[in-house]
Amino acid sequence: MDTAKCFPNGWNAVASASPNSQLAGVVAGFVFTGLVILLGKPGPKSTQAIGLFCAAFVCLAFDSYLYGLVVGQSTDSVCPRMWSEVMPAGGMLGVGGVAAISGIAWLLASYLDEASGRADGGGASVATRRDLHRLTTVMVHGMTVTVSLLLVSATLDYLDKVLVHGTKGWMTMAAYAVPLAVAGTAITMAFLRARRLRGATAPQAASEKAAATSTTASAIGILIYALTGPITAGGIFVNLPPSVWSPTPTWLILIGVLLGLGFPGALLVMLALAAPPLKYPGVSLEIFSHPARRSDESKRSHGSKEAAVEPKKSPIKDVPKTHESES
Repeated sequence: MDTAKCFPNGWNAVASASPNSQLAGVVAGFVFTGLVILLGKPGPKSTQAIGLFCAAFVCLAFDSYLYGLVVGQSTDSVCPRMWSEVMPAGGMLGVGGVAAISGIAWLLASYLDEASGRADGGGASVATRRDLHRLTTVMVHGMTVTVSLLLVSATLDYLDKVLVHGTKGWMTMAAYAVPLAVAGTAITMAFLRARRLRGATAPQAASEKAAATSTTASAIGILIYALTGPITAGGIFVNLPPSVWSPTPTWLILIGVLLGLGFPGALLVMLALAAPPLKYPGVSLEIFSHPARRSDESKRSHGSKEAAVEPKKSPIKDVPKTHESES
């Protein structure tokens, strides 16, 4: 294999396949350990975490195998075929990692629910729970956007190799539109969902239901993607004769782009929407959303405390004094 011809920009996808395979296997092992621990902790939010961990484990396990397949193709002289096998492998590694982070977020939500049910509040104040909610949001959404940018970089390298005349300008713009769509769609839909829930009668329950629905859809989509990638790369790409890849037909390029960027991008949006809402005991979501309402709530609470400590007046009225009759 001509390394300079297959990797003109200096990045060797075959050389990185071996450590990526080990990384996917190690993360899958941690996910499996967490899955075993979760089986002994029943609960609605633990169930959501179990679903995400199961999907992430299958995705990362198959991804480890797929990267091993790429290492086995290191002597293949057909560079487009090798690049087409790298595309689903990279997408599965990113999606599996984000799914594991989302499962950790659900574990954090389950822990805070247990802490809020204790008499001492679990040692976590309302402000601490709010900060943890922000940390979870940044962790899930930040991981999602970062993975989408890395997938765009790999996709541009793939197109530059398999296309005869290289990557066009509009292709680069279309590729970078994916992370923008991932971030914009996730933030916009999360804002609209929070705005709708502020007018609901039970915002916490409705928000948890929406997140649980997104979690279920994400787990199913990840499982489908985890099966489609190895079947396509290990069952179709490997068995195609070298004559099919020179030049690479358009339908094969589209499959590679969909498996490396299209499907992972859709799953990343779903995982961003699956971030769990954390519970603040005794305080509604509307109070945290509107500072004026939070101030009014604190005033009412302060007024009720003053009323509680105010001494009550005796219900017995003063009896007017009467003059004693002179004897």
